[in-house]
Amino acid sequence: MEEYFQEGTTAPQAGRSYFPTLTPPFFKRATYRYNLGRNAWALEQLLTFANVTATIRTNVIQLESGGLWVHSPQWPTGEFCQLLNEIGVVEHVVLPCNALEHSAPMKAFLSKYPKASVWISPGQYGPFGSCGLNASSSRMGYQVD
Repeated sequence: MEEYFQEGTTAPQAGRSYFPTLTPPFFKRATYRYNLGRNAWALEQLLTFANVTATIRTNVIQLESGGLWVHSPQWPTGEFCQLLNEIGVVEHVVLPCNALEHSAPMKAFLSKYPKASVWISPGQYGPFGSCGLNASSSRMGYQVD
């Protein structure tokens, strides 16, 4: 049973600040990495707004190529990037929905991993761009594959 109750891996020395973020905390944004087994990890950051606190999760899968498939990346603090880079090279990034806590950090994350292929769910809209039913209709502010 102990393998199910593991402590997260952190790297605070790599830096926990990323500014400007649109969602608090603005400074000291800790990231925790959990090994889920079977070449899967979760990276979590805390989201606080008024009196609401929630954990936002990024899921990471290591592909047969050794590269990483990153689902819903968060703000790319030094700590987040170090914990991700320790696993492998980011090959694919997926934006699954248009919720603010998922779409807001996408452009900043992609600036750290410009060689990654980008996949987004159709029907994106809002202040961070829009995309219809195909990649050619994308107006996201970054390349969509």
